[in-house]
Amino acid sequence: MAEGIRSEAPHAATAAPHLTTSPAAPPPAVPQTPAPGTPAGRAPAPRTSALRTAAHGIRDFHLGSDPGLGRLRSALVAGLAMAGALGIEYLYARLGGAAPQDMIVYMIIGTVVAMLGSNALAGPSPAANLRIAVFFPVALFAGLLPGIAVAEHEVPMLAGFVVVMFAAVYVRRFGLAYFFYGFMGWMGYFFAAFLHPRLSQLPGLLVAVLLATAWVTALCLVLLRNRAGNALRHTRAAFGARARAVARTAAALLAAESPRRRERLRRELHARQLGLAETALLIEGWSTEPGALPEGWSARALRRRLLEAQLAVEALAHAADTLARQPYEPEGPRAAAHAIA
Repeated sequence: MAEGIRSEAPHAATAAPHLTTSPAAPPPAVPQTPAPGTPAGRAPAPRTSALRTAAHGIRDFHLGSDPGLGRLRSALVAGLAMAGALGIEYLYARLGGAAPQDMIVYMIIGTVVAMLGSNALAGPSPAANLRIAVFFPVALFAGLLPGIAVAEHEVPMLAGFVVVMFAAVYVRRFGLAYFFYGFMGWMGYFFAAFLHPRLSQLPGLLVAVLLATAWVTALCLVLLRNRAGNALRHTRAAFGARARAVARTAAALLAAESPRRRERLRRELHARQLGLAETALLIEGWSTEPGALPEGWSARALRRRLLEAQLAVEALAHAADTLARQPYEPEGPRAAAHAIA
């Protein structure tokens, strides 16, 4: 690798021109003095603007910290869903002339439905999300009704907590949607047991749950729909950013002189390799979604190129780790670090 960045030294020995018959020849080449700190016979490494390097690092950190922008989208959707549900339930209670206590119950239950629903409807398929959203009221009232029935009796209420919690965990075996159904059922029982709603309030509670369900469904399916193509594109950008982060860490590991710093960079390099593998798995997952791949692409070809790129980066990281464990030579790892950077 060091030979790849090595340039031949200019010839200093030139023949003297003939004094009588040869035409005027150019003056002999003057050997250039290497820059201070640059070994003789080696061209100086190209300098990169510190501002540009910092900008690239910030961009890669932004892309690599949230592959596919999934966390950002989840936080944005959840915040908007809960804020919108609070406003909708408040207007519903005010327009319906509900008592202040009823208004609080409506707003709390509507916010819970919106919060859990925003996570349950994070998939890219509108049809599947619509089927999931239809059963939000059913799941909530499956816990709310038993809670109202035993709310006035302490022992049955506590025993019911155990039963409802077991059922909420057990139904998770049927799929991800049932995780949220069980959670909604448990929350319904919890609110019924501690807020003590009356049977006469059930129609108002049903309307509040339906309004929250309609709001979060419209938000996730129309306004902020999770599109598989966009998610795949952002995840691929995150893969590139994390691959560059592995290369930068490998270069820093080779250039490090302190044993303590090398050990810290070795741990950082391993962590960045794990992050790269995680991003590769996310790309494979999104590539199977309908409409995620651009026209003319195939999931098999994408998976093959992804594996080739990951293996190349892993080989670079392994080589850097191996070189860094060798006895320190000023012209060995340092030259390899310049080549990687």
